[in-house]
Amino acid sequence: MKISSRTSTMLVLRQSPAPAYVAAAVLFAAAAGLLLLTRAEPGPLSMLVVRLTLACGLLAGAGFVILRSAPATYTFDLTRRALITTRRRIAGVTSATYDLRDIDDAVVEQAPSNVGSQPTYRVAIHLTNGSRIPLAAYYSRGWAPKAQVATEIRAILTRADGRARGPLDAPAPSASRRRGSRQRVTMRTVALAGAFWAVFFAIGARLAWLQYDRLAHWLPTPATVVETHVERHSGTRSTTYLPVVTYRYSVDGQPYVVHTVTPIHETRSGRWAFDLVARWRPGGPAIAYYDPVHPGRAFLLHEQSRLPYVFMLFPVFLVALLWVAAHPELVAALRAMVVSTPADGIVAGGAATGGRRAPRPGTRRA
Repeated sequence: MKISSRTSTMLVLRQSPAPAYVAAAVLFAAAAGLLLLTRAEPGPLSMLVVRLTLACGLLAGAGFVILRSAPATYTFDLTRRALITTRRRIAGVTSATYDLRDIDDAVVEQAPSNVGSQPTYRVAIHLTNGSRIPLAAYYSRGWAPKAQVATEIRAILTRADGRARGPLDAPAPSASRRRGSRQRVTMRTVALAGAFWAVFFAIGARLAWLQYDRLAHWLPTPATVVETHVERHSGTRSTTYLPVVTYRYSVDGQPYVVHTVTPIHETRSGRWAFDLVARWRPGGPAIAYYDPVHPGRAFLLHEQSRLPYVFMLFPVFLVALLWVAAHPELVAALRAMVVSTPADGIVAGGAATGGRRAPRPGTRRA
C-alpha cells in the first residue's frame, strides 16, 4: 500500500498485487519444471499421468492467483466527501463509492497467525455499521509504513466529520525485535543456500547444454558391438553403476573403438545400468553417434537424460521454498486468494473472511 498523491482535499492510495504475482510465479516455475522433466523422460504411463496432473494443478493455481489479484486504487475526496475504490481485474474494472461520514476509523490490523515468525499487517477501514474494508487482500511486513497510511486516512476523516481520533496502537517493540532477528537469520539462510545451490544449477546448465549439443549435432554411423558389462562404483554411503558397451566403427576409413553409452557421463542404479546394456548384444549391430570434429568421441543412447534438469530445478525449488518461508506475506496472499473477501471489499463482523456481507453504504446518514 503506497500513497500515490496527497493534497489538502484528496488522498490517493494504490495497492500492488506484487506478492501474489510472486507466489503465482513460484507455482508456474514448479509446473514448468515438471513439464521439462516429463519431456526429458516421460517414464511409464502412470508416472506421466501423475506429473501432468500435478503440472496442470500448479498451472491452475497460478492462473487462479493471477485472476483473483487486482491492482486497487482508493481515493479519499474531501470535496465530494466520498471514498472511491477501483479494482482492475482481468475481467474488467469494478468501483464503489462510500460516504466519508459512513467511515468510522482507519486501523492497522495484524495477521492472526504469526507464531514464530515476523508479524505482518494491513490497513483496514472500519465503517459505522460495524463492517470493515481491508485495503489489501493479504498481510505484509512493516508496521510503520501502514501506520503512516492509516494516519493520513484519519486526517482526511477528521477534516470530513470534525472528530479527533486517538493514536494508533503500535506493536510491542521487544517481540518485533526478536522476530525481526529471526527473520534476518532466515534471509541470510536463503542467501547462503542460493549461493551454494547456484553451483549445482551451473553444473546442471552445463550438462544440459552438452547433452543438447551432442544429441543435435553428432552424426550417426553404423557400429559393431564388441562387449558389454556394468561397472560398480562403491562410495562411502551409496553404490552406483555405470553401463559400459565396447563398440567399433569407422569414419573416413579410420577405425575407432569407444566404450561410452550415454551422451553425458551418468551413473545410476544397478537395474537401470543392466537394463541399458541389455539393449546391445556382443557381435550385433548398433548406431553410434560421433563428434564430427573429434570422431573418436561417440555414444550409443540417443535419448535425453533427466540428470541435468534435476541439477537445475532441484536447487531452484529448494531456494524458492526457503524464500517463501522467509516471506510470510506470500503465504498470506495465497490464503487470501483461496478464502478471499467479497468482491466489493466489505467484510462484516470481526473476522476478515468469516463474516456476513455488510449492506453497501450508498446514502448519507441523517
